[in-house]
Amino acid sequence: MINIENYYYFQITDNGTAYAYNDLCLQWRHSCFDNPLIEIFKQFYFKNMAHLNFSYPKVSISDQVIYVASTLGGVTVNNSSGRLEQAEAWLLIYQLRVWNQLDERRKFLWQNKFRDHILSYESPLLELSLYHDEVLDQELNRNAKVLAPRIAPSFILLLIFSAVFTFHITIRNGRLHFHYASLSPLVAIAGVFSAGLGVSTAIGLLSYIGIPFSRVVVVMPFLVVAVRIDNTFLMISALASIDRKTKTEDRVAEAMSEASVSIFLTVATDALSFAVGYITNFPAVQLFCLYTCTAILVTFVFQLTLLFALLIYEARRESKFPENNLESKKSVISFTASSISTFLKPILKPKQTDNDQTVSTKVNGITLPTSAVGNGRAVGKFDETQLFTRFFADYYAPFLMRPCVKAMVIVLFFAYITVSTYGCMYIREGLEPARLLPVGSYALKHYRNLEKYLWKYGMQIAIVVANPGNLSDTANRDRLIEVIREFAFSKHGIGEEGISCWLLDFQKFLELNIKVQMDEIPQASFYDYVKLFLSMPGNGAYKEDLVWTVDEINSTFQITAFRFMIGIKDFVDTIAQTETVVEFRNIASKYPEYNITSFNKMWHYVDQYLEIVPNIVQECAYGIMCMVILALLLIPKAVCSLWVTFSIFSIDMGVIGFMTLWGLNMDTISMITIIMSIGFSVDFSAHIAFSYSIYAHSDPIQRIRYSLGQLGWPILQGALSTLLGVSLLADLGLLHALIFLPVFLTLTDQWHSLLCKPKSASITRRNTRSLSTSRQNCRTSTETESRLTITIQNDPKHVKPEAC
Repeated sequence: MINIENYYYFQITDNGTAYAYNDLCLQWRHSCFDNPLIEIFKQFYFKNMAHLNFSYPKVSISDQVIYVASTLGGVTVNNSSGRLEQAEAWLLIYQLRVWNQLDERRKFLWQNKFRDHILSYESPLLELSLYHDEVLDQELNRNAKVLAPRIAPSFILLLIFSAVFTFHITIRNGRLHFHYASLSPLVAIAGVFSAGLGVSTAIGLLSYIGIPFSRVVVVMPFLVVAVRIDNTFLMISALASIDRKTKTEDRVAEAMSEASVSIFLTVATDALSFAVGYITNFPAVQLFCLYTCTAILVTFVFQLTLLFALLIYEARRESKFPENNLESKKSVISFTASSISTFLKPILKPKQTDNDQTVSTKVNGITLPTSAVGNGRAVGKFDETQLFTRFFADYYAPFLMRPCVKAMVIVLFFAYITVSTYGCMYIREGLEPARLLPVGSYALKHYRNLEKYLWKYGMQIAIVVANPGNLSDTANRDRLIEVIREFAFSKHGIGEEGISCWLLDFQKFLELNIKVQMDEIPQASFYDYVKLFLSMPGNGAYKEDLVWTVDEINSTFQITAFRFMIGIKDFVDTIAQTETVVEFRNIASKYPEYNITSFNKMWHYVDQYLEIVPNIVQECAYGIMCMVILALLLIPKAVCSLWVTFSIFSIDMGVIGFMTLWGLNMDTISMITIIMSIGFSVDFSAHIAFSYSIYAHSDPIQRIRYSLGQLGWPILQGALSTLLGVSLLADLGLLHALIFLPVFLTLTDQWHSLLCKPKSASITRRNTRSLSTSRQNCRTSTETESRLTITIQNDPKHVKPEAC
């Protein structure tokens, strides 16, 4: 440690000229600012000054008092003598001059070489860490460079996922078939490309009009590409549910008319959530929301044009496939359904009446009419149903509707809400600088050392009194001294020993050297005594803490502003840092006549901590309000809209609560996550609620079978793709859409039915484009009116068709 200066005794070369530290340093009184403790320790070591009273937190050397608590950490002090016995950390500061671009370039060269020297140092006795004022920018740039190469692998992974998970899998005559003639993989791959094209177009468009590209926006392509292929899955699912024998134009038109509301709902919720997110106080969040919202809208345009055109083209290609005859169509792979009996019961064969109407049957102990979804929409001369449609409609939905399973879901939901609420009660605000650094950053060790050694005790806060008034007035001066001591003896102040103030030292100077009390000095001579105090050896540094002005009328000097320092303790975590800033500002606000301001280089981070929770509450409130309006406009049944709103609230609680329990702070990155949770994850719940509300059946169980049968697999596909980009949101959104929401929707309607006491359960299908297979059967008899009424009595075989 004695030879520490050897680490900066090197030269850099700029345009053929060599520069050393002394040529580049920030100078004070024609010399570089040096760490005074280095010279003190040298004297202590070489001159064997064992008699030196090295006290703490201040050291008195001759006529100079040095505050060392801000540079020495992990200290051990003798309780009886107050002498410093040991220190585990030492903070050394080297300041470079930056007055112009030339200085900026040389500073960059010098600090990079200094960094290499420090990082290459190896010693069994010392451990060095390094930080400079540009490290966050440099490390964030490095982080962006690390993320950029991952876009291509992520894109390829989504392409593979989309191709593999959208093959057309059907159940025909008790066998599973994987069809290579299916259009799904090609359209899904095109959906990924359209999302990527939308992202690149949005970035280019906003950059062209002058919107800056923040480093936070680097993660946006991962999110948009992963989430925006949801609409592709919805389009594929809607088209696959239409009979392939239908004319291509009619098939595509019918599929898109049924999927249009769901697609628009997806885009509207996502875009609106980020549009609301733009209303925040954080520029980085504003930029992220602006870029993401634009990318979502541009991607939607590409999906309505390029992707939709490809969907029509591929539907035509499928219809013209040589083996499009479903009775003779071959598949890539086929095997009996019994081979997967480990997770599915044998495929049910619905009972048929003379009119080819499907009637009710028992599934998992619950009597259900399989005509709702069971036969699918591709009704032909044989039984063909999509595997996942059959699974969600005939197995998952009945299982979920069992009373015991509903009870378990309700218990699980209340446990989820309880844990989330508990986490929300212990929110920790703030984006710590260390969390901005990538894993393995050399600056990360420096921040950890600050937390461990230097922020526990001794860190200094600068306090400026911009309007001290007449300091020669005794009453005003005494009041200012009370203010100074109030800061020092606050909860996080370290007391009298932590004060570094010219006014208190001036008072001691008068008592010890002049032998006079400060109150005894005549007002006319007060400032003369202050000048005398500043001229004494050891007090010169205080000259930089005072601002003098000249009274032109009386030709006298007067102090119009001054600064003092307060040592603090327990400044380690974000909670303590927030408490300190709030406490110091509250004290300053009690004395508005003095215009007091406190500052430390950590203050701008703490300011962000203080704004986090109000902004999150604002974003959640605005977002939920907008989603309520959107749900009420697009979802026909009001109670379904209310449950979707509740899902948003529940998901937000889960995101915030579980992030807190996982040790994550509420910061600007978390705020982006909350904004995403309002839009991305609510899509799933909105799809189920919309599908549930449009299916005109009085039995809630039939309606949830229909909803899960038609949308369960697309939602699962969307959640899995989202899982590649936003894991937490995908999990919670999927949990609400496929477990919590179906149970609560059916319970609501069942309770309503009990209160209304209906005499019979009936199904009425009017002229609608709903995804019901019954309409396909009606087409065989008449096209003049699409209306079927079925009354289910005690005898499941009794079916009374009124009209087709």
